[in-house]
Parts: sequence; structure tokens; C-alpha cells
Amino acid sequence: MADIKPIDLKKPTVFILGAGASNPYGLPLGTELKAKMISSLSNPDCQSILRKNGFDKSLVDDFVQALSGTYHPTIDIFLEKKTEFRSLGSYLIAYTLLPMENHHNLLPQRDWYEHLYTVIDFEHEEPDTENIVFVSLNYDRSLEHFLAKNIKFNCPSKVIQQAESKLNSLNIIHAHGSLGNYPELPYGENPVKPDVLRRASEGIRIVSDRLEDSEDFQSSKAAISIASNIVFIGFGYDSYTLQSLIQDINLSDLVHHLPDLADQECHLTLWRHGLVSQHAPGFYRPYLRTVHLQRGVVSAGLVNWPHGQSGLLVLASTTVHARMIICS
Repeated sequence: MADIKPIDLKKPTVFILGAGASNPYGLPLGTELKAKMISSLSNPDCQSILRKNGFDKSLVDDFVQALSGTYHPTIDIFLEKKTEFRSLGSYLIAYTLLPMENHHNLLPQRDWYEHLYTVIDFEHEEPDTENIVFVSLNYDRSLEHFLAKNIKFNCPSKVIQQAESKLNSLNIIHAHGSLGNYPELPYGENPVKPDVLRRASEGIRIVSDRLEDSEDFQSSKAAISIASNIVFIGFGYDSYTLQSLIQDINLSDLVHHLPDLADQECHLTLWRHGLVSQHAPGFYRPYLRTVHLQRGVVSAGLVNWPHGQSGLLVLASTTVHARMIICS
């Protein structure tokens, strides 16, 4: 079977990061976040902090009962259905996630962040990070903190300024908002501080919000529309999110065949949106590679984007350790 060349980072490249991308560093998947929030609510201190931030006891009590009893698998879906809890939900998301932004889970280097850091090569001018965009669908700032601290701790002193300049030109967009601008609001800041919790909660969006009014979401779509390479990492291919990201992009001339997805539901979602063929003829198999990793499967295939540039589309299952997808 022919091997696929590594991604050419000299071409416009977008990494789309789902919850599985942060999961190796102690951050929860969607279903896990809901469970963590329920656990937080069982703590009287948490309920007290929420009341101090302006949420009355009856609303907090109703929220506890509803979230504990709902069958909706993620907090996003729950808040979409139960709009009266939208603001309270943002505060609780921030309260739950901020302590999970743990510096010690990121360093020393490991997993796919380690490989990414090596590939970007901050000690040299190439590859040019102006061609690279990260579209994170996560609220945490683990990638920003990891890259900043690794430059500080590992780069030779004589190239620190160059490395920091290269990092500053790297565009990391949180399409659904974040726990606050980094490093203005420090990584893993204490959510007990009222101002911290307020600032973190204000940055959070959910998929049912008017994302068309979000500058970050529009910037994400613009980056995807001109990309030669698109890499999905730890992304569950949620139909609503996928449709929102690609709905204005012409995919009619897109050529790609990726039959070896482990999750058939993910495959069907992608097929409905024109991102994979329903059946891949044997003719294309020499152009495909499937990499079996510890917790999932990565499928990669050659792809031609509508504007005529060749690239690589890589699909990773939700909880995959995806460090291999950008290596030779």
C-alpha cells in the first residue's frame, strides 16, 4: 500500500480540535463534562459561589435536579433545550473546567502536543506559522499554555525572542469561545475568585447560540474555506457543528474516499455532509492509509479542494491519541 506524504505546512493548514484533542491532558470529553458538573453541584461550596454570583437558590436547585435527571448526553444539548439555565450553565462550565486546566498535566511534553511542538520547530523560521490555524471547539487554553511554556523552558536563550514571535503569529481560534483570553486570564486560575469566574463564563458560547454573530466562529469558517490541508483531531463529527462550519463552503468538486472509519455513525454523518463517499472503490485503496492507534483509528486520504489545491484530509476518532497523523 502506497504511503501518504506528510502534511505540507507551507500550504494553508487548519487543525480542527475536538474534545478528544485535550482529553490526554486531563480535560473532559462532552459526556464527562456533564458528569463533572453534576459532581460540582453536589458540593455546597459550589452552590454557595453560584448564589454569590447572582443566581438564586431556587434556580440553582432546579438546575441541579434537571441536569441530574436529563437524558441529554452533553451540557451543550441540555442548555440548548433548557434555555432558562443558559447563564447559570456557563458559570458552572467555567467553575468545573478552570481547575482542570492543570499545568502539571501538560509538562513535561507528551502525547500529540509533543509531536506538534517538534513539527512546528519554534527554534527555526520554517515552517511559517502564518500558514497554520488551529480551530478549537474546546473552552480550555491547554494548547496555548503548552506552547508558551515549552518555548520558555526548552528553547535556547538566543532564539527565545524568535520563537515567541513565531508563536504570536500562530492563529489559535476558539470557535465556541474560551475560558478567557490567555495569558491575561492565567491558565488554571482559581474559579473561587468572583471576577475570574465572571470573566471565564462570559467567554463561553454553546452551539445553539447565534454563532453567526461570533467573530471567532466566522474567522474559523474563513480559515477552513481557504485551507489546503484540514486535520480533524479528537473530533466526534457532531452533525450540527460540522454543518455550521462548512455550510457556506462549496464542496461539490471535492474528491476524497475515506472508507475505514471505525465509527459508522461518524462515517454516516460525514457522508451526509459530502465529506466522505459512501463506498470507496478498490481503485482508491493505494492512496489510503489507516493507522491503528491506542484508542482508535485514524483514516487519511488524498483530497482536492474546490479552489484547485491538493491537500490531505485526516480524520481522527473522538478519543484518539493522534500524534501520528502529522508524521511521515
